[in-house]
Amino acid sequence: MNDEQVHRNYLFDNHRRLFHKSKLKAISRTSALLSGFAMIAMVEVSFDNYKDAVTPVPLIVIYISLTCLVVGVHLFALMLSSCILPLFEIHHLFTYRERDIIYVYVEFAWVLSTCVGNKHFLQRKYNDAIHCYNQALKQNGEKAIYYVNRALCYIKLKQWDKVYQDARHCLDLDPNYIKAHAYLGQYYIEQ
Repeated sequence: MNDEQVHRNYLFDNHRRLFHKSKLKAISRTSALLSGFAMIAMVEVSFDNYKDAVTPVPLIVIYISLTCLVVGVHLFALMLSSCILPLFEIHHLFTYRERDIIYVYVEFAWVLSTCVGNKHFLQRKYNDAIHCYNQALKQNGEKAIYYVNRALCYIKLKQWDKVYQDARHCLDLDPNYIKAHAYLGQYYIEQ
């Protein structure tokens, strides 16, 4: 290996390290964004409580439209904060080579898997959502958000042992993850 190859390998490794560092910063933003999904779920639960009430159809249409808009904005913000922003944060430090393009495809697959999982969750297709989160975990098993999302699906399916496992694993990765604490609390209430 000549000096130029050693230097390229060093730059490539440094590029990957900085990329992962910027992605970790983005995860904290992502956690805040996903709290919007909790808000939507709470609104959905409160709306389910009034199914028997006579609600005007235009009001329901407005409610559904605004909810879809909020979910769409959260998904877009999630994609930006967790995939695109880290690329912009490190772009000024290095230029991409051909082999770096593969990482873009990996990240795109990660976003697609996560977004499809969130879409399935919102459609109440919890088993399909779990499958998508499993695929995302295969890409990167160190992201607490996948475990929290999957735990929420297990809550909906009332699979409490799996809720416990995912919430504990999430807290092992990030001890300050509030949703994981909440889901763990819900597990203890149900036991």
